[in-house]
Amino acid sequence: MQREKYLYQPLREHDAIRVLDLDPDDEYNAPLCGHLTNTRLSEINQYTALSYVWGDPTPTETLVVNGDEVRLGENLAIALRDMRHTSSVLRVWVDAVCINQSDNDEKSHQVAMMGDIYAKAVRTIIYLGPSTEKTNLVLSKKPDSRMEKDEQLHYTRLAQKDLLRRPWFKRVWTYQEFALSKKPYIQCGSVRVPWKQIYKLLIGYDGGFNAERHTGLEVLRSMKSVCPPGNKLEFLDVLQARRGFGATDPRDLVYAQLGIISDLVLVREYIAISYNMPVPVLYCQVANYAIASRRDGVEALLSMLDDSSDGSRLPNLPSWAPDWRLFRNNVTTMHNEDYHLQETYEGAHCFLEESLVLAHVGYEVDTVEDLSCILPAYASIPNTVLVGYHDALDELTGLYWRNGGVWYEDGAEQDKRPRISLRGLASRHMDLCRELGEQWRKLLEPLVESEVGRVSHETFMKHFVHWMTEQGGQDRVCAGNESSGLLRLMQDYMLTSKGTLDHMRAHDEGDNSLASRMIREVSKSLLARGEGVFKILEGKRLARTRHGRFGVMPAQTQPGDLVLALANCRTLVAARPTLTPLEAVTDALRKEKLQLDSGAQQGSARIAPATKVWSLVVDGEIVQCVIVGASYLDSYAPWRDKEKEQPTKLFAFH
Repeated sequence: MQREKYLYQPLREHDAIRVLDLDPDDEYNAPLCGHLTNTRLSEINQYTALSYVWGDPTPTETLVVNGDEVRLGENLAIALRDMRHTSSVLRVWVDAVCINQSDNDEKSHQVAMMGDIYAKAVRTIIYLGPSTEKTNLVLSKKPDSRMEKDEQLHYTRLAQKDLLRRPWFKRVWTYQEFALSKKPYIQCGSVRVPWKQIYKLLIGYDGGFNAERHTGLEVLRSMKSVCPPGNKLEFLDVLQARRGFGATDPRDLVYAQLGIISDLVLVREYIAISYNMPVPVLYCQVANYAIASRRDGVEALLSMLDDSSDGSRLPNLPSWAPDWRLFRNNVTTMHNEDYHLQETYEGAHCFLEESLVLAHVGYEVDTVEDLSCILPAYASIPNTVLVGYHDALDELTGLYWRNGGVWYEDGAEQDKRPRISLRGLASRHMDLCRELGEQWRKLLEPLVESEVGRVSHETFMKHFVHWMTEQGGQDRVCAGNESSGLLRLMQDYMLTSKGTLDHMRAHDEGDNSLASRMIREVSKSLLARGEGVFKILEGKRLARTRHGRFGVMPAQTQPGDLVLALANCRTLVAARPTLTPLEAVTDALRKEKLQLDSGAQQGSARIAPATKVWSLVVDGEIVQCVIVGASYLDSYAPWRDKEKEQPTKLFAFH
């Protein structure tokens, strides 16, 4: 500690920074030496900023600074050697040396300035690591607008095998350090070229020459989207796009985005930069910002919650806060009924930072009664199941069109739904819908995880097949593009399986029946809509509720869990009441003195115009629970009936 006090003189001015003057040497392996200088961004003119990956923090080398020794990790030592001049001093800003890493207050202040630090630098060197034969070939190739596509792809694939696999392309600070740089350069070993040269070579002059997908290429494309620096995105969009990227400190997954966002002023009202702050507190601040900063905040937050059930979530992180360390592939957006919320409400939530509790007004829709086993990856559905499912689906769609097709009745847009005629065909329609349910039984039966799960699954399947049959007894469209709700989700899931696509390719020319053409059309439209459409069911469970509704629940859902509708949110929430509610939380919420509405009854809130404040009688019921995840019930649209008062409660989420 005494050495650090001597080496790191206090940064007293608001824009004070340190720079490292790296001494020259013509011997590559000569000791690294230099001097740290305190300066101000408003005064300094020429310095280079270094962007690199820390890697293993274990010190392996020594940098002599101001006559004292600073221990360096291997990655930084190699970078400084490759950058060092042979005859002149290199003035460089590098975070590991220029910031006192043991002083969290200084670190917090300097991190808040990093956007300005990279913007002021005369150049930024993006150091990817030592050079190899492949990186030398890529970096030495000059792009040419007359280059043939095959030649361009040759260099792209060379880069994919080495250069684009470097850890820098998966590092969370990448966007900010690049986007704010005046002149970014790529360097491997001692070979350095302008970033624009690499972009033109690998992506093409028009930005669309190379359509191949690869993590490194996607980063290059996205980097281009924030260059020049004026092209800024909103905080939550950037955060969601780069979740799971590499960061030594999990707080940096948030802080690394702040220099390149368009809503920084608003973000700083909710989120503090402090390396003394526990990570769960920071992640809760971000979640609170998501809710408070936008009208659809709760819905947006639910779309960001990870589905991980393997214990990988951050310890002590409340259930309502996304874990930004987990990649986006742990997140799937839950389906909801696509309608416009007729009523929105102010003052529907509050955040208790001391206990990390989110309190939100809502009502209980239902309770989970039975659950299926976890639905497998759509690509693994057995062909034997698909054949039976397709046969029933094929006959259903043919039945519709032979009997007059599908039409919509006149009326208000939100009340329109597809209609079919079942004249003389009602019994067959029910049989075919029952067959769809039986094929789901065949799909899931071998997948039941345990004997305890089997009891719930078998009960569920019995009711599920009965429910499917009932749907066939109504004038509901149960197949094709006009199907809706849970039936459409199940169809999408089946029709985008690997077996279905193989079947389509094998019979695309041979089978021209009307029904087969319809199924091919549905499948192709699904592929055009993207993978997220049919991943809604993958890894989830089907569920039956106490009131006989059917829907989709997260894998972690248990019988007895609640299904909630929260204010300002079309997406339903599965939640589990806590066994031992905390009195301190209840007391704290009552002290919030939520504003009363003169028309509200005890324990309820009046559905009011957006100009009024949501209110809940403070002595009404407060339910403490944890969020299990987003959920869906067939054709259920919360808050749809603006004339009806719903019994409401305050839900305190831990």
